[in-house]
Amino acid sequence: HGCAQRSIVDLLRFLRSRVPAYVEHKRFVLLRRLLVAIPEYHSMEYMFNLLVTHKQIELLLVPSAKPSLKAALVAYLHRAFPRNLELLVHAHQSLGLDSQLADLLLQKAHKLTTAVGRSWELICSTQGEDKLL
Repeated sequence: HGCAQRSIVDLLRFLRSRVPAYVEHKRFVLLRRLLVAIPEYHSMEYMFNLLVTHKQIELLLVPSAKPSLKAALVAYLHRAFPRNLELLVHAHQSLGLDSQLADLLLQKAHKLTTAVGRSWELICSTQGEDKLL
């Protein structure tokens, strides 16, 4: 068991040292393959970030992805980009996570209505418009 743990740690360390070269040569498909093959998502979140940063996140946004990869990616996007509703909605739709998308939109709508308040005058004010936007 200790040997296997060390092997995984060594592999993750090796990958972290190689990933900059893969990115430099635009080998983003290789990053996707690594993420699919090695389910150590927490240790490999930096690859999610690189794919988002280089506008290659579409490589992971496939409905056929493993449920564990979907969950890890969506959790990462919620933590890293909580205000980017467009990205979050797109990811949920692309991964076929419609029920989770409904929960996300409900949560965002509730936050918005709470922030704006119930006063029609406040909603129609400049401050209210800013909150809606």
